Amino acid sequence: MSDSLNIKFGTKELMFLILLVSAIFFFINYELVGLRLFVGAFLLYFLPFYIFLDSFDLALEEKLIFSFFIGLGIVSLLVLYLTKIIGSIRISIIVSFIILMGSSLIFRKWYRKKYTKK
Repeated sequence: MSDSLNIKFGTKELMFLILLVSAIFFFINYELVGLRLFVGAFLLYFLPFYIFLDSFDLALEEKLIFSFFIGLGIVSLLVLYLTKIIGSIRISIIVSFIILMGSSLIFRKWYRKKYTKK
């Protein structure tokens, strides 16, 4: 009886839609600075830990939530300590990103090599 549009989203499509709407929201409200903030937070807080948690048998929602909250704690502490050592917050953010992405990619490669069946 209802002629409503029945659209079904999978989990990945829904997460992509949420990211897209969030990016548009930040761009509309804060222009290019907001978009840079959103992309930077995604790359620094979320992506390294999502790659790390992708090695384990977790649901997509668990990976997304855990990677964000683990990133909030670990990235903040790493940037704080590197700023005390290096002295520049911009350089310590870049070094933190390199360390986290490198260690996540190395762990992912090692874990898949060791624990996947041949």
